[in-house]
Amino acid sequence: MPSWKVHISVGIILTALMIYGIYTSNLWDSLTQNNQIQYFFWFQCAFIAVLGSVLPDFDYGKTKIRHGFGPVLGAFVSFSYIYVNDFELEKINPLFLITILIIFLLVPLIAGFVIPFEHHGKLHSISAASFYALCIAGLGILIFLFAYVQAGILALFGFTSYFFHLLLDRELKLI
Repeated sequence: MPSWKVHISVGIILTALMIYGIYTSNLWDSLTQNNQIQYFFWFQCAFIAVLGSVLPDFDYGKTKIRHGFGPVLGAFVSFSYIYVNDFELEKINPLFLITILIIFLLVPLIAGFVIPFEHHGKLHSISAASFYALCIAGLGILIFLFAYVQAGILALFGFTSYFFHLLLDRELKLI
């Protein structure tokens, strides 16, 4: 079974290949209307892909991803929200930021009660990869106000990296 370093490396390589594939397709032109948002969007895609490449190991009790997932994702969502609002404090709702951080800080605790932690359990499945992709697309639409195409691309990056983790672990079960 590959280590977390291999999973992250594959996530980074996969991200580069997917961005290159989108760059060489006709889809790139529809996403390049505002270069500032576009570059940050590709950073978000890379972050989602790298996170998805280690997320299936969330169910393993000794992994650091289980303890770091909530705070890292909460900080990323909060920073992205501030960035999308152009760092203008008048547009930023502090209650929203506090709520997001609290929710994501509680994710590991809540998940400990909801998800039975057995390594290669329910999180090592294609349905969990699909759920991750849908959650990422939902965050993209609701918080960052992305168009459906951008949210779909985020979901594609998330699903693909999660799926490749399952391939590397040779665990391709549906549920």
